[in-house]
Amino acid sequence: MSKADRDNRANQLNQNNDAFYQSRGYDGRPDNDDDDGDFCGRRSSTYGPPPPSPQKHFLETHSARVKQEAMDARIEHPCLDLCDFLMRNHPYFLYKDMGWRTAVIVHVLGCESDSEDASIIAVLADTWRASLSSRDALTVFKLEFHQ
Repeated sequence: MSKADRDNRANQLNQNNDAFYQSRGYDGRPDNDDDDGDFCGRRSSTYGPPPPSPQKHFLETHSARVKQEAMDARIEHPCLDLCDFLMRNHPYFLYKDMGWRTAVIVHVLGCESDSEDASIIAVLADTWRASLSSRDALTVFKLEFHQ
């Protein structure tokens, strides 16, 4: 290791040198009039995480709003939510929403009621119902299979 390499390494390990901060991604050593050589407490406030960009702030805000709207829709239209859940988890049949608000009625088209697929769909529907926070408010819960 040459002398220049040793000097560079020593500078990168020395808090009193610009190379220390530059090697850690900062522009240089902070300007502090009351420099006592200990930057631990001040460095986090001086070089703390940058404020979120306008795009990131929008996405975080938008994401929270979209999640809340989806939760509201799930409570308002549970039948549509069940159809979406079934389409994501067992997309082999057509699920038709026939219910409204507290009545969940789903027609499963192209599936016989005594088939193995009907059993799978019934288990999936029960799983969905168990995950629904407003499941006690449901007045009707019915799956109808149509060939």
